[in-house]
Amino acid sequence: MSAAVKLFGTWSSRFSRRVEIALKLKGIEYEYIEEDLSNKSDLLLKYNPVHKKIMHTAYKAGIAKGEELEKLHQEIYQNLSLLENELKGKEFFGGEKIGYLDIAAFMITYWFQVYCQGLLQTEFITEQKFPALHKWIAKLSEIEVVRECLPPKDKHVSYLKARFEARKSPSK
Repeated sequence: MSAAVKLFGTWSSRFSRRVEIALKLKGIEYEYIEEDLSNKSDLLLKYNPVHKKIMHTAYKAGIAKGEELEKLHQEIYQNLSLLENELKGKEFFGGEKIGYLDIAAFMITYWFQVYCQGLLQTEFITEQKFPALHKWIAKLSEIEVVRECLPPKDKHVSYLKARFEARKSPSK
């Protein structure tokens, strides 16, 4: 018998990974269905008929130059400062216990770090610049359920490089 909850995802998706972490932390049984986003299943299309493509600030930073790149870096630092300020004096965003906001924000910061380190060869979230955020990431990274749901870094970097190159190509 299959589980009542079906989770459609890809191994590299921070969106499906954060849902997976939440389901595991809550002890909810689920069936994980790995999707090939270049060849979406009928079931995925039924439940997610709209697939939007958004060019994120970090992706833009990978192709920007000069003044545009500097503006994007400033935007990244401003956004990271918001997270830093919310975490000051707290273990987690909600206080002493991990919550869904922690899971959602962690998956974004994890993906962002892999992208920046692997593709841009730079780091934005350093202990010196964002001590509370850096500590929070380390703390969440130690949680077994979280580690189980993270894609392998090397595989993730290879995947992101391939996607990045495909987006840069004029034929795509």
